[in-house]
Amino acid sequence: MVVGFFYSYVKINSYLFFLSLSDSSVSPSKLSLTVFLRLVSLLSKFQEGWLKMPSFDPYESLGFHCNLTLKAFVSALEGKLKGTGVSQAQFRALAHLVALGPLSQSELADRLAITPATAVRLVDRMERDGWVARIADLEDGRVKRLELTKEATLVWKQVSTAGRELLAEAYKGVPAADIEGVKNVLERVRLNLGG
Repeated sequence: MVVGFFYSYVKINSYLFFLSLSDSSVSPSKLSLTVFLRLVSLLSKFQEGWLKMPSFDPYESLGFHCNLTLKAFVSALEGKLKGTGVSQAQFRALAHLVALGPLSQSELADRLAITPATAVRLVDRMERDGWVARIADLEDGRVKRLELTKEATLVWKQVSTAGRELLAEAYKGVPAADIEGVKNVLERVRLNLGG
C-alpha cells in the first residue's frame, strides 16, 4: 500500500513536470496546486484503505499474555535460584523430568521451547554434573531417554522450594478457582492448536 502510494506520487510528479515543459501556459503556482490536490486525493485514498485494514491488538491475545507471563516467571525464578548453582533452564528441565519421567532429548527440547543444539548443551551439562543419565529406549535403541539420577533428586528437593515460593508469590490474591479456570482455558487452547 505504501509502495503504491509513493509510486503514484512519483508518477504524478513526472507527468506534471513533463506537462509543464511541453505547455508553457501552465504556471508554477497552478502546477503546485495541481500536485497538492493530487497528493491530497491520493492520501485520502491511502488513509481510507489503511483504516479499513483489520488490526491486531496483541493485548487481546492469550498467547501474547502467556509470553509476558513466562518472561515474568523466568525472571523471578532466576532471582530465586541465585546461589543454588542451578540455572532456570536446568530447573525447568528437572521439573519436566520429575513430572513426566524419562524423556528423549528432542521431547525435552520441545517442552522447554529451545533448539535441539541448546538442548544438547543443557543435557551435556546436566550429565556432566551427574543429574541425568542417557538410557537407551526399550522400543527404539537409537533413542536415548534422559533419566534423573539420585543426585538430581536431591538437587530437586533443594530447589523445588524456590518453585513453590515463586508460585505462592505469583498467585497472591488470585482465587484458586480462577487459577484452575485459567489452566483449563490454556489446556483447551493448546488442544485446539494441536499442542
